[in-house]
Amino acid sequence: MKKSTKKELVEINRFRSLFPKEIKVRIIPCEDGSRVSYTIRISEFPNAITEAENLDDLITMASDCVATVLRVPKKYLPFMPRYLPSMEIAQYMNAFPRLKIVRSGELSIKESCG
Repeated sequence: MKKSTKKELVEINRFRSLFPKEIKVRIIPCEDGSRVSYTIRISEFPNAITEAENLDDLITMASDCVATVLRVPKKYLPFMPRYLPSMEIAQYMNAFPRLKIVRSGELSIKESCG
């Protein structure tokens, strides 16, 4: 991997500063027979909508959606924050056992460190 120039580091930091520390997402399940997918709306950006089939998709797609809205150049994407969902979201998406069934609602996803 080539070393970033001072100018690139300034740009990377500028884009990183645009990312909210936490985002609120509305998760809407879509059932198609035995398959469930989820439509994800990001509250901080009214037109930011993406889809996910599982928790891994949610992490990737929510973070990518924010980067797209903020118009982050592709070469800087590896340096941008990733949003990690709470255990509540993981349980909602059946990635971990859940204690109670929740149909829909607004939840928070916090930026991961590193």
